[in-house]
Amino acid sequence: MTIMDQFRLDGTCALVTGASRGIGKAVAIALAEAGSDVAVSARTSGALDETVHEIEKVGRKAHRIAAELAHSGAAAKVVDHAASYFGGRLDILVHNAGIAPTQEDGTAMILPLQDLPMPQWEDVISVNVNASAAICRAAHRYLNNSDKASVVLMSSVLGLMGAPRLEAYGASKAAQISLARSLAVSWARDGRGQKGIRVNALCPGWTLTDMTKVASEVKPLSDWLINHVPNGRWASVDEVTGAAVFLASQASSYVTGHALVVDGGLGVPDSGLAGFPKPQSPLA
Repeated sequence: MTIMDQFRLDGTCALVTGASRGIGKAVAIALAEAGSDVAVSARTSGALDETVHEIEKVGRKAHRIAAELAHSGAAAKVVDHAASYFGGRLDILVHNAGIAPTQEDGTAMILPLQDLPMPQWEDVISVNVNASAAICRAAHRYLNNSDKASVVLMSSVLGLMGAPRLEAYGASKAAQISLARSLAVSWARDGRGQKGIRVNALCPGWTLTDMTKVASEVKPLSDWLINHVPNGRWASVDEVTGAAVFLASQASSYVTGHALVVDGGLGVPDSGLAGFPKPQSPLA
């Protein structure tokens, strides 16, 4: 097998949640380009039209599943639906669906913990933590029959560092990293063959998505954030997909329990910017 062959996903079946836009959509398409058939989920079926079209355009099978993962039992239904479409198989799970605190009109709530309404905290934990556990639990019995089983939990660099005014999001992403590490150990001898069920977390930094528009499109805030990134810019969603394909593929067959950071150096202690001027936060 050549090194490029190790990144191929031919013959595999994948499920990607939160695949209607942003990182989830880009990852679903990338898995298809690498050779996987992909089931995709989002809150509404229509939101997945473009993702499904792009997957089919590269010659792979696509299957859409509408679900609100905050609802009890929804995660298990998504997994069972995807596996049923693939004839009882599932090799790859990329759990990307996640939220940050928002107001009723969808506006992001960037507030210190003491000012964040408890219902918003509970919503974030429900989707980002509880659904992560539920979807992994449901996927295990299918992954256990695969010799290429890989789980990727889409966390964030904010799960590895302080997240002032984003405490709910940061805490939920830290929980996903902990869950990935625990399951990596627990499931290491499961699955078919000697590779076990691998479980990893993927931790993007500041990436241009709909969720981050509240920061990326506000120049003072965007400039302040990017001043803490050694690479000095926002990432595109396509810059996350290579890491996702790596973790899903046999190129990472001995990688499990890892939090792979794709953040332009943001997570380096002192943000890698010792000696660089750091302007005062516009949120201060």
